[in-house]
Amino acid sequence: MQHIYRRIMGLYKGDCERLRILCREHLLSSSRSKEAESGLRCRLLAHFPLFVEYSENRPAIKKRAKIEKDQSILENYDLAFYKKCSAAYSFLTPNKVDIYYEEELRCVIPNDIRDLFGKSAECQRCVKIGPAVPNKMHPKMQQIDDKLVDAVIKAVQRLQKDIASTSPQGRTKE
Repeated sequence: MQHIYRRIMGLYKGDCERLRILCREHLLSSSRSKEAESGLRCRLLAHFPLFVEYSENRPAIKKRAKIEKDQSILENYDLAFYKKCSAAYSFLTPNKVDIYYEEELRCVIPNDIRDLFGKSAECQRCVKIGPAVPNKMHPKMQQIDDKLVDAVIKAVQRLQKDIASTSPQGRTKE
């Protein structure tokens, strides 16, 4: 699910950046650019509300974990997010991400603007995101079993409690 999240958000941010570039190059009016970006955001919210919520909340969770010097806060948040997404977006596979994005989200951008993406030299220089299909380092993704995820979360929490109870002095000195 991590690959799918990164791919969808990367495609979304790439399109938003291309709209801003077209506006900077005076190929598109500011109002049309903002209108297209707003439409794209609305579609993202409608189709992937969990992704938007996660991308907005994660920086605060990461900051809290850093302040409290407890990385497990962030790990638990990430794990819970991926578990929710696996259930909510089970229809989406790495092979279908690009097609789904094109048909369900990017379709809100008018064709004339999409044509400008190809005509603008700066837009063509935008970073292209690699394929959504995981590479060899990330084996073929499978559906996550909820019981397995719950067991892993509980095991990690037990381990953290064991570590905290056996060496409370070690943690306070750091």
